[in-house]
Amino acid sequence: MRTRNFFPALLWCFVCLFPSVSAVAAHRSATLTLSSGWRFQIDVYDVGEKERWFDVSTDHQRWSSVDAPRSWDTFEPSLWGYEGVGWYSIALPAELARTNSVQQLRFGRINYHSKVWLNGELLAENTNGYLPFLADVTGKLRAGAPNVLVIRVDNRPRIEWLPAAKQIEWIQYGGILQPVLLETKPLLFIRDITVHAAPDGAGATGDCLIALENRTSAEEPIELSLQIERAPKIVRQISVPAGGVHTRVPFTMRRAERWSPESPKLYKLEVQLAKSHSNVGNSHDQLLSTEVIQFGVRKIETKGRQLLLNGEPLRIRGVNRYDEYDRFGPNPPRRLIEADLKLAKRAGVNLIRTHYPQSPELLDLFDRLGFLLLEELPINWWGKTEAGYSTNILAQALPGLERMIARDKNHPFIQYAPFGPYGVVSVERKPKAALRALSKIYGGRID
Repeated sequence: MRTRNFFPALLWCFVCLFPSVSAVAAHRSATLTLSSGWRFQIDVYDVGEKERWFDVSTDHQRWSSVDAPRSWDTFEPSLWGYEGVGWYSIALPAELARTNSVQQLRFGRINYHSKVWLNGELLAENTNGYLPFLADVTGKLRAGAPNVLVIRVDNRPRIEWLPAAKQIEWIQYGGILQPVLLETKPLLFIRDITVHAAPDGAGATGDCLIALENRTSAEEPIELSLQIERAPKIVRQISVPAGGVHTRVPFTMRRAERWSPESPKLYKLEVQLAKSHSNVGNSHDQLLSTEVIQFGVRKIETKGRQLLLNGEPLRIRGVNRYDEYDRFGPNPPRRLIEADLKLAKRAGVNLIRTHYPQSPELLDLFDRLGFLLLEELPINWWGKTEAGYSTNILAQALPGLERMIARDKNHPFIQYAPFGPYGVVSVERKPKAALRALSKIYGGRID
């Protein structure tokens, strides 16, 4: 029997530690969702940059008041189907600025091309309307005056942007489609967690891969603890040198139910980061950061032409799905999404295929309700022109594939379809560069 893990081997976990110059302060992480207070202005003639709408001197209060996340198509009927440029602005109070902390803006999804300014200075630019991106604002938020955040968004289809076509089969909803977060973290914080767990007898074995980053020039001792349901608590004392270090934490679960579409059992993993006992008497009082994720115990393998899940033949009954509902666009009420998925479940569906990355909230629902997911990167048309197909889009697609895997790696159900449904169907549309890159990402041969 040939065993092959269909879930990518890009499983790594990062815990980044950022101490202050003299000592690490025990400040805890905090996240603020920027959902209200936004202003919006359409820019039909694309004059905003030339006229410097991003300047703090611009009177953004004259723009329309909107909430986010929400597609601009739903702001009013005249904007439905609008493909062009739109601008957002929000004032961040001065009291949000912090010292001896790391501060980041996390943009869940802005469709499509976006440019971000803070107080009139260009902060970030992103050319991928399906995945999140970060902007580091550490030390950039003013403490003495309100901070002006401005975003320019362009959702016009371009041959050089994913999905590499000017005419696309799904609506190109424009604007801020997933939450914008202001994350404030201590100078030691948990950046990312990756967990892998496979059946082992009546239980399970697995590991958590953790990367620790230290932005200071000093070595910092910390205490790292992992608590997994049905497993002993694991505590490690480690020192993080300047620049950072990677560590692997194996674990064993004596008894563990398998995740499957019929029985989607999930387990909770809690990771805590604290100042080390060697520095202080009680690490509980010096807690820096806590992160909680869910994962499933499962194993996928092949036997001849048969696909096995947890050692049992898997019969796939799948449908294609888009993440939109009538005039709600891509942001329908959760109750509608859940009702829709439960109907599919009752109809016998156990796999959902999507043409582009889905929201984290929807992925969590797939976990809980027991759906396999075939998640694709939208490279559907490969930059098709009259001259044929272009491989230039790979420069954008391959990093996007890595970002998708890095974000969604802990979900137990995902099988990644590297490129969209119409992208990899013939020899001329499978350039060697793509296959080499995919082989590297997946850690093996791509057939």
